[in-house]
Amino acid sequence: MGDKGIKAVSTSIYINAPSWLEIPNGNTSYFELSKNATKENVDLFLFSLFIYNDIPLSDNSSSSISNMCYHFNTTNGVALGGGLMFFEGAKRILPSCCCGLEQWAEIVDNISHKKEVWLGHDPTPIVVYQEDSILVWSNDYREKAHIEPKSDLINIEFSRTDLEYCFAQLKTDIREFLEIPFSKRLNELDKINSDRLLSVVMKWLL
Repeated sequence: MGDKGIKAVSTSIYINAPSWLEIPNGNTSYFELSKNATKENVDLFLFSLFIYNDIPLSDNSSSSISNMCYHFNTTNGVALGGGLMFFEGAKRILPSCCCGLEQWAEIVDNISHKKEVWLGHDPTPIVVYQEDSILVWSNDYREKAHIEPKSDLINIEFSRTDLEYCFAQLKTDIREFLEIPFSKRLNELDKINSDRLLSVVMKWLL
């Protein structure tokens, strides 16, 4: 497909991370989940898991990760900032406020069945269904008269063939992120709980 596709992205937060997490100095608004994610990307992902799910953090990595394992084994789900990024060349349509990465499979299913999807708000990206393709718009022009003309927005078109490829690749990207850089980093931080946490996170995201 070249320079067009859909990627799972995690949005970044920067608020008093413990020293054992290697949070980068530069303010990265998001990163893509893939086997090529860096240690800093994984630490941002971990930190987001702690913050979004209100899991107690301490200055000790093992006790913190143990807290996370306990939380995910006693709850019905996981929350994580981010979602799906649609792109073509330099164009990017990112998930907006209140969209969650944990919803990615639901979004894929809804698009596959031509249902309404939630991609966040302010801006509010939308999916418009056509006979054999979809148009993803960077904001909802239908109910907001001030967002005119459409030329002020961007859109990306995906054929059904495009979508089939992208959806299969999405799951591969997320699995490889969890099985390779995420797993490696967990082993560095806490060998005792790493396999247990990996299993739990994979359960909720795949």
